[in-house]
Amino acid sequence: MIQNRLLITAANFLAIGGMGMSFGFLGPSLPSLRDFLKIDLESVGLFTAGIQFGYGLMGTVGGILSDRFRAERVLVLGCVFLGSGALFFGLWGSYSLNLLLVTFIGIGSGLILSSSHVVLVSLYPQRKGSILNIHHIFSASGSLIAPLIIGYFISQKWKWQLGYEGLGFFVLSLSIFFTFTRAPKVEVRDRLKFSLIGRLTQQRNF
Repeated sequence: MIQNRLLITAANFLAIGGMGMSFGFLGPSLPSLRDFLKIDLESVGLFTAGIQFGYGLMGTVGGILSDRFRAERVLVLGCVFLGSGALFFGLWGSYSLNLLLVTFIGIGSGLILSSSHVVLVSLYPQRKGSILNIHHIFSASGSLIAPLIIGYFISQKWKWQLGYEGLGFFVLSLSIFFTFTRAPKVEVRDRLKFSLIGRLTQQRNF
């Protein structure tokens, strides 16, 4: 098992950067996607709703899963969803299939966000705020770079799907790495007990 803190940290930063790129790719590629699928504006708008639905749902569920299972396993699952969704997005002319794939991208993004937070906090229990701030910088960087990449592909008359294919291969390779990682679990001390709050309110001087 890989337990090197620096390697695991770097891989988490790259994963969250990939998550940011998945959102950054979608906006500039929507006009090309509309032409590819021969759909109207209302239909193409559902792709934005799909990725946000998957992201919002799994952003919550992913935290619960990370409490019940090892966060690295949840992170692997997130990378598989995002990577496979991105890899196959736009390869076929089926509207329903592509809508499902973009929802997979959102699901993977939500799982990556929530589980990677848990992994990083376990690696840096004394610097949780700082490490999560850096983590979010990588997400923002991915969102910033992605539109430039898609814009370049479109301006050069290349396939806009190339950006998604590259992202898919990259994130799936990260899933293989995370399969063999094991970060230390966080020991929670001085856990707040609600029964103590009840006793406090019963004190005469409260």
